Amino acid sequence: EATPTPWATLNISLIGIVDNGAGQKIASFVKDGEVLLVGRPGQVVGNAFRVIRIGTESAEIEELGSRRTRRLPLKTN
Repeated sequence: EATPTPWATLNISLIGIVDNGAGQKIASFVKDGEVLLVGRPGQVVGNAFRVIRIGTESAEIEELGSRRTRRLPLKTN
């Protein structure tokens, strides 16, 4: 039986969460240390992942390639 090739984990950090005033949260992400991406729940960001939900201190994403879901903690410098 062939072993499935493991997908490389995307290098994504959650750097900000804002509320747009209408009760909808928008999250800011850094991918590969440089690209700034912004998304709302349901949106596909950077052709790499879908934002599933955004909490107060974390966001849940689904990696498009592997369909894996991950919880990203809010990075506080």
